[in-house]
Amino acid sequence: MAWRQISEEEARQHRLYGVGGWLLVLMILIILGIALNLFSLLGSGGSVEALGMQIEVSLGFRSVLIIIGILLNVVVVVFAFTKNPKFPTVAMAALWAGVAVALISMFMGPSITIEGGSEELRQRMIDATNASYSTGALIGFIVAAALAALISWYLMASKRVNVTYNHRVKD
Repeated sequence: MAWRQISEEEARQHRLYGVGGWLLVLMILIILGIALNLFSLLGSGGSVEALGMQIEVSLGFRSVLIIIGILLNVVVVVFAFTKNPKFPTVAMAALWAGVAVALISMFMGPSITIEGGSEELRQRMIDATNASYSTGALIGFIVAAALAALISWYLMASKRVNVTYNHRVKD
């Protein structure tokens, strides 16, 4: 089946027009992702005193990447709900930019400073934190790539997305 162009008015009258179904689920997940990223950004650094040591952690440049991701996802949500025809393209670009950020994050661990305690204990804590971060970053990359591929397919194949943003239907 091929796609057939329809007028904007015909698209508005179509039963699949608008943000609903799986597209609404996707938007809810993106909004939850924005909230989660804001939460992680707010808790991404700081210091704590434990075991007689002062521990400081900072994500450094990774915080900038998180902010860029938040902004891109806000644009995606705005484009979706305002029915901007660029929504599918912008959404796919944001998804794959997220995959790139996840890949970069695999090589950018947190900055950890520990004062007090023995040198051996400090080094073991830093090593454990870096190992945990590396594992999480790898899992994050795999999940981001799989989701980007699945959602990209959905954005290209979805009848709802095509009616709402491209004003076309399957014959």
